[in-house]
Amino acid sequence: MDGILDRVLQRLASFGCTAPDEWAVQFCIEKVENHIKNQINRTEIPAELTEVWVDRTCGGDLSAAYASGKLDLESLDLTNAVQSVSEGDTSVTFATDASDSARLSVLISSLLTAGEEDLLCFRKLRW
Repeated sequence: MDGILDRVLQRLASFGCTAPDEWAVQFCIEKVENHIKNQINRTEIPAELTEVWVDRTCGGDLSAAYASGKLDLESLDLTNAVQSVSEGDTSVTFATDASDSARLSVLISSLLTAGEEDLLCFRKLRW
């Protein structure tokens, strides 16, 4: 899909990650691409799953950078990190009193699992 690298870099910049390792980002793009293709049993990712692909790639890149100590927590904008979301009567709780590390953990977790229900919509059965 054209422009996926630019979209991922823009999404990372929206979190305050302005200088990611482009090789690592490209690796995450390919890793998430293969994972999504395996999950939906298709050879191409439908355009409707682009945002899922971008978010999961960002989650993978942030997770790897944090685990390797290459992520500067001070530069990230974690002020709007969500602590929990409820669907019935829609409730969103922001993690205002959590540490930056805890907020980052929540952000990474939500990005890595983004769009799970969307993947199911595009899944083809295997015979």
